[in-house]
Amino acid sequence: MKRSYLFLIMLFFFVLINVGCSDKDEVDAPTISINQNSEYEKTFRDLSLGVLFNFYFYLPSADKRWVTLWVERYIDGKKDSQPLTQLSYGNSPEDVDEGPLGFGMINENSEDALVFLYGPGASTQPSKIDLKPMTSIGSSLEYAIGKEEVELKL
Repeated sequence: MKRSYLFLIMLFFFVLINVGCSDKDEVDAPTISINQNSEYEKTFRDLSLGVLFNFYFYLPSADKRWVTLWVERYIDGKKDSQPLTQLSYGNSPEDVDEGPLGFGMINENSEDALVFLYGPGASTQPSKIDLKPMTSIGSSLEYAIGKEEVELKL
């Protein structure tokens, strides 16, 4: 997976923007946790499609919230000005949204890789990204959170 370009993804900085008035006494907070070795990841591995990072996402008050997911790209240690890919969704008809959320890269060893994001009830179409060598330093693709469930702050 090492290449002669720097393509470091700080995976999934989630911004949850509360677009409605929320109850101050609400105790449930949005959470995310790694769902490694899920059926989604297993299918990607079995079919040699590429790399998939799968999480489990829980969003209470989903009918009053908006979620923006994006993947950042770093070149020579500097963050690219534009996200590699992004997805926004919200105002669900359900009070709670939960389920798989993730980032995938198809043909990650090709100069014409495809990337996509998905969340509960929303996804992007794969989009082509340019992975031509940009530096002589290797690259890394890793989960950006630990193995424990992480409570997200609004």
